[in-house]
Formats: sequence, C-alpha cells, structure tokens
Amino acid sequence: MSFKIIIGTASLSGNYGSVPKQEIIDTLNYCYENNFREFDTAPNYGQGVMESYLGDIFLKRDDIKIHTKIGNLVNGGKDFSVDSLRKSFIHSLKRLKKENIDTLFLHNPREEINDYDEIEKFLNQLIDEGCIRKKGISLARGYNYDDSIIKKFDSIQDDYNLLHLQLPNYLTSKQNFIIRSPFATGLLSGKVNSDTKFTDPYRSAWLKDERLSSLIKRIRKIESVSATPLAEIALRYVLFQKGIDKIIIGVKKKDHVDHIIHCIEKGPLDVNLKNKLQEMYDDDFGLVNENHLRY
Repeated sequence: MSFKIIIGTASLSGNYGSVPKQEIIDTLNYCYENNFREFDTAPNYGQGVMESYLGDIFLKRDDIKIHTKIGNLVNGGKDFSVDSLRKSFIHSLKRLKKENIDTLFLHNPREEINDYDEIEKFLNQLIDEGCIRKKGISLARGYNYDDSIIKKFDSIQDDYNLLHLQLPNYLTSKQNFIIRSPFATGLLSGKVNSDTKFTDPYRSAWLKDERLSSLIKRIRKIESVSATPLAEIALRYVLFQKGIDKIIIGVKKKDHVDHIIHCIEKGPLDVNLKNKLQEMYDDDFGLVNENHLRY
C-alpha cells in the first residue's frame, strides 16, 4: 500500500509552523525506513529549504521519486512565464542534487497563464531531454479549469477529503489523479475547534469566522457517526477509495508516519460507515443555506 502514498513536505518545511532541523531529518529518514519512497515538494516550501533537505538526505539513494513544482517563487509571488519556469526548475534540480525528477507540476495557476500551449511545449521539451518523466498540474482550490487545459497534463493534483468528496469526471484513462489534503489542511486532524486560530498565512486567510464555524459543524456531524478517531476515518476513507492513483499525505514528525502505517493496517472503513459519510456530504451535512461556506 505504501506505493500509493506520496509524502508531502509542506508541513515539514516550516510553512505551517517551525520544525527543528533534526526532526526534519529524522522524519524523512523514518519515511524511507518504512518504505515511503515518494515525496512531493516545491520551491516555496520553506523558501527552498525543503528541496535542499531532500537533496542532502537522499543524495546517495536512487530508489526514491521526487515531484516538485514551478510557478510559485521561492520568496513569494507567482511567475508562470517560460523563462521564469525554466530558471525555477534549474534551481530546484540544484537544491535536490538531481539531474532529473519524476513529475514537474504547475503550482496552482489561476488567471496568470494566457498561453498553456507554450508551457506545454516547454514541459514536453523537458521530457524529451530526460529531465522529467511526467508533466502535471496542481489545481488551485476553488478555481474552475477548462477541460482542454486539464487534458494537457499526465498527472493532476487536487483536494479530496471528507469535506470535499468530489472525484473528477474529466480525466482520461492515461492520466493519474493524485489527491492532496486528506486532512483538509488540518481540519480533519481532530484537533481543530471553533476557537482555533491559525497563524500561518495560507489558513489564517480563509479558515476563520463564519466559514470556520460552518466547517466545524460539518466535522462534528462526521464525528457523531463513529467512535473511530476523526483523523483515522479521514485517512482510511481516502486510502481505499477507488479512482485515486496516489495520495499526498503531509507529515511533520515520525508519529504522523506511524499513523499512516496504522491506517493502512486497519484497512477500509466499514461499508455502511463509508456510505453514511457520502450521504452526509451529498446532503451538505444537513446545513441549510451554508453551501457557500463549504471547504
């Protein structure tokens, strides 16, 4: 089952709170020791720091897969011009200490790209040169993409979790669907309540006030149908869901790796519970006039 899991490194990078250097090193090595050999990263994960850690720790190990991204700049902001994308990728390879990687993803583009054909040509060139195996796109949450754009890529990253149970119907048989945020950026960790104050820039911008209150109502509904811990329900649901090729699971310490192993060993959720969770989602958890406050 570990072959289906990609270890996400955003939370290790410090973007969601500082992580001691030794804990980063120990956690990444622990992933490797437990046969998790595939990692997702980006230049803006810790301002390039995370790519550098991966490069240093796995320098002499050729049995890992690395996915990184282009478009989000190391020090913030976005630039999807081909010149900037090329420079970004060159710098990523240097930090990763690799001559090639598995998949290179466009990082959550919205209105910034006018000509996807030019970018597709650039990515195909990297494939021909042996610098990447596949070209991908990480979809921005809540943004609608034209199917003609999606079809240009080999791999698609998108959110999928108990608060967002929408599998894509636009993919071809040759494309890979990679889900991210199985814990809904921490909402499904079992540690969030209506008094939670997020301090990182990403979550604090939208997980607050009326939206956070509405999402907490949904979470309490999920918790009410099973005595199983919320984080376990959330992960076991997606681990064994059909239609998903890979799952990016963020970790911040070794205990998080142990939790992944535990959920794999526990196996799929009871089918009645799984059906109930889907029914609750389809009914928007019985919340009237709060559709606009969904995840």
